[in-house]
Amino acid sequence: MAIPTKVYSGNQIVVMISNKPVGLLQNMTASEDYAPEPASGVGDPRVVEWVPTMNRINLACDSMSLKKDSLFSVGVFPGDIQTYMASNPFTIQIIDKITGQTIRQYDGCLFASGTVSIRKHTIVAHNCTILSTNATAGTAPGFNAATA
Repeated sequence: MAIPTKVYSGNQIVVMISNKPVGLLQNMTASEDYAPEPASGVGDPRVVEWVPTMNRINLACDSMSLKKDSLFSVGVFPGDIQTYMASNPFTIQIIDKITGQTIRQYDGCLFASGTVSIRKHTIVAHNCTILSTNATAGTAPGFNAATA
């Protein structure tokens, strides 16, 4: 008899502002770059180690929408440059739909670029790039903590 295995599908990607879920992302891809620089020994030109210089975390998502408020009113999608400069960072949390546990969390997020679509009942951002200051592994089983 085959043992059923857990398939990770239908995960939720939640936008959190002040620890409250306010919206969802679809099809997110995370890219982390530690920008390692070579370091050599004194009098030895060979690389002896790679030193990380700046961790850059880019999140690309197909679409982002909020449940109640608009992307503009909560400051996720900037309405103007003054609002953008004063906006507070938000959190993106990937949640395992089966267990409710966090798979990966991105803190200090800021909207970098995207296209806004204003529809009859909602405002949706498409092809978004979001920058994050920190990525942490979650507690959901079956995920490698070192993956983005």
